[in-house]
Amino acid sequence: MSVGLPVTSLLRSALTVLCSTVLIFSTVYAEPTFEGSWLVDKKLSDDPKKVFKGKIRKIGLPTPTASKRADKDEAAMDRTQERYWDTVREGKEGSSIKDLRRLGTAYPLVKNSRFDISRHSEGYEIVYDSELPRTVIPNPGGRVFSAKGDELVVDTLGHTLSYWEGQVLVLESDPPSGGKVVERLEVQDNPRQLNYSIKIRMKILKEPVELKRVFRPADTSALDPSFIAR
Repeated sequence: MSVGLPVTSLLRSALTVLCSTVLIFSTVYAEPTFEGSWLVDKKLSDDPKKVFKGKIRKIGLPTPTASKRADKDEAAMDRTQERYWDTVREGKEGSSIKDLRRLGTAYPLVKNSRFDISRHSEGYEIVYDSELPRTVIPNPGGRVFSAKGDELVVDTLGHTLSYWEGQVLVLESDPPSGGKVVERLEVQDNPRQLNYSIKIRMKILKEPVELKRVFRPADTSALDPSFIAR
């Protein structure tokens, strides 16, 4: 005769497994907190000039122009981005690295020294160097397209698919001039920092190039004195 566990023990075991499963699911799929302003830590980051030295062909890529949009919000974003590209063409942007302008749409991404990230109902607005804004709507299911296709955003930077890869926010862009640009953002605690990498594959480059940078909270109260002094 087989002897089974008491019903209460079975229920308790089942509840324990269920709670553990819910906890794991929540931990895996909970979005990390990216919101806020972040400044590059040059000591811990790659130098764009050094990384791209000797890897850019002589003929550069053109700066993009705004596309015609039916959606008013998207058209407004295009106009905001276009004003940024006007400052690049005129050489008047806040901070510039002249030798890297030939990278076209990838230029503001590789020279960026400040992120301003805000959360909205559908995704995030990311502003590079307080000048170039973009909107991304990450798919929590990974590198897949939903029925609505909201995770695919089109602007002057090209077609961008954004998605979560675990705790990493991935922005995968196809620039108007061709190629592929993949950005990865990941928040880390103790110390709190934003790890950023960008990998670029374009005809303007002699080979694919990857740049890695570390950003720290812009709130000086959260920074150590050595960082502020840099």
